[in-house]
Amino acid sequence: MKDQPHNWRKVYKALTVIEFCAANATRRFVEDLRDNTDRIDACTVFSFIEPETGKDQGLNVREKAKKVLELLGNDAKLTEARDKAKVNRERFHDNKQTGFTVGDAGASNRGAFDDDDDWKDMDSNRKASGEARGEAGGSAVPDTSRDEE
Repeated sequence: MKDQPHNWRKVYKALTVIEFCAANATRRFVEDLRDNTDRIDACTVFSFIEPETGKDQGLNVREKAKKVLELLGNDAKLTEARDKAKVNRERFHDNKQTGFTVGDAGASNRGAFDDDDDWKDMDSNRKASGEARGEAGGSAVPDTSRDEE
């Protein structure tokens, strides 16, 4: 986040990613964020005024940095944000109506950034849903190669 002021968009995007990770990543990652709040705090004095328009773009970065610091510094707000993110993950990643589940994603069996403790639950749920579809423990198609003639 130590970038030139004219690259304020990169700093703002980095703060947005940090905010997302605080709500969605593992608790260990959040603790690492809390250990490095001094870097985020440096963004609270970020300054850049757009030469063409005269608009203070640093204001966006300063406000986002304050918001992220407030989130990381307040356990109640962080818990609320993590609960809301978990509800959204469940709503969008386990949509039974469309048939899409996290295990169907292919790119990642882990899915969203669940806490380490939730990993075992999700893995067992994925295996159970695979067994229901006939994917685990053998083929759903009967083996007819050994039929007697």
